[in-house]
Amino acid sequence: MQTRVQGIELESKYELPYVDATQVVLGGITALLDDQIAAKRQPTALVRLRKYAGLEPGIPPLTQSARHRLREALANPNLLAPARHQVERNLAQANRVLDEVAGSFEKYHIGGYEKALTTLRSQIAAYNEFIRAEVLPRCPIDRRLPPELYAFRLRNTYGVDMPPSELARVARAAFRDTQAEMQALAGQVADTRHLSARDYRSVIGALKRDQLHTDAIVAEYTRRLEDINHIIEREKLITLPPGQPHIRLATAAESAYAVAPQTNCPPSRTKPTDEQQCETVLPVTLPAGAAAPQPSTIDDYTFAAASWTLAAHEIRPGHELQYDAMIARGVSRARTSLGVKLANPEGWALYAEYLMRPYMPPDARLISLQFLLLREARAFLDTDLQAGMITGADALSLLKDDVALSNAFAVAEVQRLANAGSGTAYFYGYSEFLRLRKDVEQMLGARFDQQRFHDFVMAQGK
Repeated sequence: MQTRVQGIELESKYELPYVDATQVVLGGITALLDDQIAAKRQPTALVRLRKYAGLEPGIPPLTQSARHRLREALANPNLLAPARHQVERNLAQANRVLDEVAGSFEKYHIGGYEKALTTLRSQIAAYNEFIRAEVLPRCPIDRRLPPELYAFRLRNTYGVDMPPSELARVARAAFRDTQAEMQALAGQVADTRHLSARDYRSVIGALKRDQLHTDAIVAEYTRRLEDINHIIEREKLITLPPGQPHIRLATAAESAYAVAPQTNCPPSRTKPTDEQQCETVLPVTLPAGAAAPQPSTIDDYTFAAASWTLAAHEIRPGHELQYDAMIARGVSRARTSLGVKLANPEGWALYAEYLMRPYMPPDARLISLQFLLLREARAFLDTDLQAGMITGADALSLLKDDVALSNAFAVAEVQRLANAGSGTAYFYGYSEFLRLRKDVEQMLGARFDQQRFHDFVMAQGK
């Protein structure tokens, strides 16, 4: 709790208290209007909508409270505004997101929402004009945190206990090693597929041409999950929990805010029999304004070879298994949701890819290494951007040219790096899991049992 208070104090000291009101509304309403929520609970979404609009007694409108805090803070010219792309994206997506909110009320047959939503639309439109006039001019293109705040977030939010310069050095060395491994493997894949080009970038481009679409994407990931479950049980890698993960494509509004695959596990779920299960969401088409002026398509994980490493990271033995294993073992709610540092869940999920990589076909191993390369790049790009050594344009070039990401995905990654510090957590956490395993293996020798080791790690919570 003391750390949280310190974090709030530092944010107040250095940053404008910017709130995207539309995103708050979307998150609050879709948390209640969802297929996994019991029908008897869904009507409470209307009460929540009315509260956002200030139509419930004693509750001011969401935008009024947000504007008041922000206007007070704007008097201090030294407070750091959010990244320009973030605010521009939020402004561009507002109407689309509110349309989706309306669609959710229609889908679940919750009547009487129209007046509250009309009122809220008007309030958000006025609030966004205020943001456009008063906040956007202060928003930097390449955003860097004050050193005190960056250091605090690295250690206490993201769980990175290594000097940024040292982490960047280690990540660059790992990046070069992974490139060499990819190049050797790309030659094998090229021979198997009778490709003339043997550079790993060209081979990845060839694999991407076998794109899946709409329902076929979900079907492929579902089959991959079945394959992975079979391998985990056959190889005795880790004990499978009883949860049944859901997989679906992201809506347009979700894609506007989360432009990479993610697994959402409800914090209210505390036992295996609860109604809500973990859900893996795959953004495919980014709406205009999310990563580019026009709608853009991410083709980096919508083909068969990519499904292996994404399923391993997001579902099993990655995020979903980590969460469901904790629930199955009776880990407390505090352990599953409070004090979580990003290096722990993301380090485990990247380790999960490593764990499954030997069992993947060669083309899938190549894509798995590509996503490892991305996490290594994040680690040194994050620190380099923060230090002012490179620009966002430099980072974009590396992600497109050396990591071989699509333009849409690369742009989204650069935007993500504006959340300074988070890019370091994946590689650091992964490295710590590898180090821990190595230490335990050396200590136990022939007595080392990886299933018992992994089960023990899962029993510790996030």
